[in-house]
Amino acid sequence: MGRGFFKPIIPDISKYSVIAEPIKSEEWYWVGAPSALYDVDSDEFWLAYRVRSKEERGFKLVLAVSKNGVNFNSVKVFYKNDVNLYSFERPSLVKDPFTGRFRLYLSGDVGKGWRIFVLDDVDDPRDFDISTLKIALSPSSNARDNRSVKDPYVFTVGGLYFMYYIGAGVREEMYGAYSYNGLDWNRFEENPILEQGGWHNYYTRPSNILDLDGVFQVFYEGSNKEWYQPVFNIQTGYGISFDLRKIYEVTLDKPLLSSPTGNLYETIRYMDSVIIDDKIYFYYEAARRDNSFELRVSVQEVDL
Repeated sequence: MGRGFFKPIIPDISKYSVIAEPIKSEEWYWVGAPSALYDVDSDEFWLAYRVRSKEERGFKLVLAVSKNGVNFNSVKVFYKNDVNLYSFERPSLVKDPFTGRFRLYLSGDVGKGWRIFVLDDVDDPRDFDISTLKIALSPSSNARDNRSVKDPYVFTVGGLYFMYYIGAGVREEMYGAYSYNGLDWNRFEENPILEQGGWHNYYTRPSNILDLDGVFQVFYEGSNKEWYQPVFNIQTGYGISFDLRKIYEVTLDKPLLSSPTGNLYETIRYMDSVIIDDKIYFYYEAARRDNSFELRVSVQEVDL
């Protein structure tokens, strides 16, 4: 037998619960792009996600809370018209390890490209105020992400903030940045950290990270030029990183996770995860047989 230092932790997407369904059961309607957080102080799971329709794209963001990580109740809704945005996309919900306060990053289309925004910190997520919206990261004329930045995946390591995000010049690719306060961001010296190529030769995007004793298991997303609607027909791959700046792809030939719909879309995208004791709660957006997308959770027992 060969020597192995850890076994990959892969969600079993055949076993899931539906958290939220799209408003219509047809193509161009979906709900998802989740950001998940477990607050040990209140023993609550928090989830932020967006809702999209064919007519209005990402027209609202929902903030929901749960005691068991599966059954969520909506406690707050933000509408794109409240802040004159063309569309919402993936948010990112974090809790500052020093202050204990909550912070919500938003991804919004200003009509001339995507930007990453942030709301003022609060002691309780129920108190987020959309009127405090301000820019956290904009495209850079000096980098390849000179057209748009979107879909932040923000996390902290030892109090230092990191952000994986989608940057776009010609195509969407995976970029990274770091910050000492979560507000002023410094792009990695070498970006993008994961480029187009192979099965993900159209888009390459961040999804989820698991910290496994200093080795980071990275789920990333991608699509292929030959797929139906590669802008939205996004599937998930897997790699590892030792420093968060370089990712070694493991799934070189094909995606790791796809939704087996037998129809136009096989999308599995926007994954996030919460680790509680011996369970991992994987939240993600998945295609259904009717070509709409829904928000799911797969709960997996692990031995960490």
